[in-house]
Amino acid sequence: MVTNQQELNKKLVKELAECRTKLVRCKNDFEVEKSIKNGLYFFILENGLFEELKTFEPKAKYQTTDYKIKSLEKLANDLP
Repeated sequence: MVTNQQELNKKLVKELAECRTKLVRCKNDFEVEKSIKNGLYFFILENGLFEELKTFEPKAKYQTTDYKIKSLEKLANDLP
């Protein structure tokens, strides 16, 4: 039984290490995305687009619309 417990402990430690790696990756990805969004907010403010953003906000359907897909579709449609 001791061997089985040792094997289980090794497996659990390995899984914990994998989870920590995934968590670090997620945190890094979150920080990158946050930085990009903050850059976009700065662009909006810097270029006097805040009033336009305010008119877009009430029409935005964040819960039901995939704006990543909409953005990609827009970019693809605007290609020459």
